[in-house]
Amino acid sequence: MKPHLLIAKAHEYCIKQAVNVPEHVIRFLLEHVKKDTDGNTLKDEQVDTFFSSLDRYIQGEPLQLITGTAAFRFLELECAADVFIPRPETEWMIDDVNSYINMHQDKELKVIDLCSGTGAIALSIAQENPQVKVWGVELSYSAYQVCEKNNENYGEPVHFVHADALTALDEMKGMCDIVISNPPYVPGDDEVESYALRDPSVALWGGGCSGLDMPHALIRRAHELLCPGGMLVMEHAPSQASDLVAYARDCGFSGVSSRDDATGRKRWIRAYKNGDSLAPHIHVKSCVIQKPRTMSFAKPWEKADAIRSAAYAVMQGKLIVIPTDTVYGIACDATNAQAHKNLIATKNRGDDKPAPLLVSSVKMMEKIAVLDERAYKLIGAYMPGALTLVMPARSSWKNAHNSTVALRIPDDECVRELLAVTGPLAVSSANMTGQPPACTVDEAYAYFGDKVSVYLDGGEMRNANPSTIVSLVEDVRIVREGAISKDDVFRALQ
Repeated sequence: MKPHLLIAKAHEYCIKQAVNVPEHVIRFLLEHVKKDTDGNTLKDEQVDTFFSSLDRYIQGEPLQLITGTAAFRFLELECAADVFIPRPETEWMIDDVNSYINMHQDKELKVIDLCSGTGAIALSIAQENPQVKVWGVELSYSAYQVCEKNNENYGEPVHFVHADALTALDEMKGMCDIVISNPPYVPGDDEVESYALRDPSVALWGGGCSGLDMPHALIRRAHELLCPGGMLVMEHAPSQASDLVAYARDCGFSGVSSRDDATGRKRWIRAYKNGDSLAPHIHVKSCVIQKPRTMSFAKPWEKADAIRSAAYAVMQGKLIVIPTDTVYGIACDATNAQAHKNLIATKNRGDDKPAPLLVSSVKMMEKIAVLDERAYKLIGAYMPGALTLVMPARSSWKNAHNSTVALRIPDDECVRELLAVTGPLAVSSANMTGQPPACTVDEAYAYFGDKVSVYLDGGEMRNANPSTIVSLVEDVRIVREGAISKDDVFRALQ
């Protein structure tokens, strides 16, 4: 089909659907599906892909997720469904950074980007200023993978670190010239447009109803990292401008101002470090989990706070309790051998058998296990859901683990978002060995008390069935029949 005919059909389709899709969006999707086409005719499968992409847009999916790429300044970046999509308004902050760099040409400058997301800010600074050294810090496992991929695509000019922005790069305290950040900052009571809700909540909501918890913490962290005279640049919501300007001044910054974006809205602060110490009345909170916390997913900003707290605990090698959409589970970092031993000991299990792993996506699963055609059939039929697959582990996983691994994608959006941040979690039922599994947070707490750092409350799961466990190591074998029957398993494999 010729492109002009497809555009006409797209407009007819939109009229029938009673939706208004801008012309530039239709042409953008067309260019995306025909970019690898020789000539000026689209094949039938490309036409199908175009209309599938158009439907996704009509249903509210951002263009960046449909195409898998996002433009940012002079870059084209890969992006993913569980990673924050970079926004055009963020590009303006980098002009402040470039101006600072141009005024300090006589010095080898060090720049740290906190909460890197796709790596857009750090990579833009590095590409536009190859003489500076740039670090990027990202807590989310999934976002860090995207950072690394984008970094590879541009020749690895940035050193990305998979860590908590509030504690990473301690060795650079007082040595950094510029700290820049587009942190989670959305106030809890703000109405957010539907397309933005496609972003992970932990990258949107700033903490608490005001959304200021993370921005305040990052201002304090920037003060620790910066050398005297160093500059902080940080994005914020327009409603937060006066608070953050005052807070930065209280922390010991000077020359503090909130800067306007192209629409005249106050969108980021710029500040300069005065001395070496925080003002004495500024209390520095620690993100180390000191005592057990029970947290709810009830509101979007509460979900973000819960995921952040759970991720901090996991990164510190501690245990958490989570709803798994079957029963409650006790979980730890799947790559931390000592944390796994603690999990086994906490349950009073007599063996050291590895716990099954929960993952957020097929993509994460593929990094751990060798998937064959049978696996993809069962995944397509029953995941996310109550199916656990035992498969050969990849060689990179075998180095520290057994030769096989059991994996499941839970059918719970909040838990999958947590897993996208933490990476794979080793999870066992939240009970003492030989006792009934916990179906509420209170029951889990009665078992473990302060041996677990964070309890995530997903409500009661009294009627949940355990997952069906299927081994795909050599022949198909039903290890345990649960929510999915043996017959249904083999029917999906036909």
